[in-house]
Amino acid sequence: MKQRRSRKKSTSSDSDPKSTHSSSPSANSTSFIGHELLEWQGENHAVNRALAIDTRTFDTKEALLISSKIRKDQEAFLGVLVARGITPSFFATTTASEATGSQIVVKSTPGSDLEAMVKEKTVRLSQVSFAVKASKFGSNSFHVPKGMNNKWSWKLLLGMSKNALQIVPSLQEDASHAISDKPGTGLPIDVTLLTSDISFFADLNENAHGQAALTFWDSAIPYFQNSEISSIQIVIAKTGMLALQIPPTESENDDDTINRVRQPSTMARQHEIGIMRCIHSIQLAFAGRYEEYSKSSNSETTGPPIDIGLSSIDSSPVGYHFLARQWARQSVLAHAARKRLQFNLPETLEGTQCAISFDMSYEVLPFPVNGPRATSILNDLDVLSNSSVEVVQTVPLSSIDASLLFGLPITVKNGLENGFDQYQTMEVLVYSLLRNLQERELALLLQTAPQHGHTKSASQSLFGSAGSQMFLLMAKELPKSLSQQPQCGILFRYAEAIHLIGEASSTTQISLIDPDTESQLVDYVDQALDCLECSTPNPQYMEHVVPSSDKQSRLREMATSLATNMHA
Repeated sequence: MKQRRSRKKSTSSDSDPKSTHSSSPSANSTSFIGHELLEWQGENHAVNRALAIDTRTFDTKEALLISSKIRKDQEAFLGVLVARGITPSFFATTTASEATGSQIVVKSTPGSDLEAMVKEKTVRLSQVSFAVKASKFGSNSFHVPKGMNNKWSWKLLLGMSKNALQIVPSLQEDASHAISDKPGTGLPIDVTLLTSDISFFADLNENAHGQAALTFWDSAIPYFQNSEISSIQIVIAKTGMLALQIPPTESENDDDTINRVRQPSTMARQHEIGIMRCIHSIQLAFAGRYEEYSKSSNSETTGPPIDIGLSSIDSSPVGYHFLARQWARQSVLAHAARKRLQFNLPETLEGTQCAISFDMSYEVLPFPVNGPRATSILNDLDVLSNSSVEVVQTVPLSSIDASLLFGLPITVKNGLENGFDQYQTMEVLVYSLLRNLQERELALLLQTAPQHGHTKSASQSLFGSAGSQMFLLMAKELPKSLSQQPQCGILFRYAEAIHLIGEASSTTQISLIDPDTESQLVDYVDQALDCLECSTPNPQYMEHVVPSSDKQSRLREMATSLATNMHA
């Protein structure tokens, strides 16, 4: 079987949180990406992203301590966004109001100003604290301040979303002279509202949260219908900690104080259960409204898609890196969506031949997404997608010289096909090929050449060439403990003669050192390696890895201290 292959500006009501924003940005504020403004090699894949951070907390020792850690992690998160080239076009945060009669305002900042603050290391998120009073002596119940109750929390989220609608259009207008001929300058905004369980779930009235979520949905619908907002994602940074612990009062006796000491763990569990119930109530409210909206839109008058969601991340660098990685992936997909690698497998002796195809993507991108090198490396996928590919031979993995592999590894896996039957057929072909390569410990050597009419795109890529190129396709290795079949493959570039600049190394070694010294050096290397921890490195935790030299110094200090204590 041979197969062939007008945007309207919204105004806030008096009841909404007050907002302030800095002066209008300059016209060069088109250096954003993700859901930001960007030009890719003459193509405009522009999208807008607005990020708003809720910094409210309680004015208690525990809450301020936890919130201080959250603020530091969020400030580092903003630095990660700038470093990865996914600076939001709009950034807002809550801050205490200097005016009388208002406790909190929303301070807005264009993305270009945020980039400048990150580079100058002047990013500071200010906490807005609210005093807490016990409802009565001798109990753990308390009055939730007005600025922290569920009604005001939801009103604040809506106010920050409206604030984005006021400033982002001005960013586009200031940049219109640079990209006025291209589509995309009036794209709707993706709004991300980042808060924490300390502030958003200070009030654990689940029914009130569900009702407030319905009000939020109804208030946000007009902005979707006017194509001003494309999505609103509420992200909860979960600390898992209890921020409120009312201290004992003078009227309590010693038994009451002892009971209080035993209660925090129980209170923390109850608080976590309360949060889960509130989240469930909010999700039910959103699901009900979405079902009603879907039923009210018939096939002839289909309304705009509504994307309002609630999710959570760990309040840690790992959680914020996950969010940044999600945004970077969306930004890359805006440029390099659905790139295919297709080639024919060899014809068998019975005359059977099949074509196979993969979806290509990057799992690693070490450049800022809005930089020229990222543009070039993504254009490499365009070159491969528009190239003719032939299978040359199989290569034993044990014979591959790793120094001849270069470029970023490309992940290939089974992709969507035109029909379900074709998808299932291709799925069997892809998994069978990868399984055979893994079991036989082989790689496929592929030769590619740009098709006629696509040589220009090759000149705009990082590793593209107007001539042929060589690639090695191998199954992605998984830990043997998982006992799983490979689900995807890795495509490496393989050097050719015109790429080599090094000299051939001699395999003959002449030792000019005496045998005793050589033996001592060999023993030292063996012992040095034994002192190192042997484990699989996880990129998510590499920033927190303690160097071996620090570990050894700590061990020496502990040994010295132990010896001193024993001697004493």
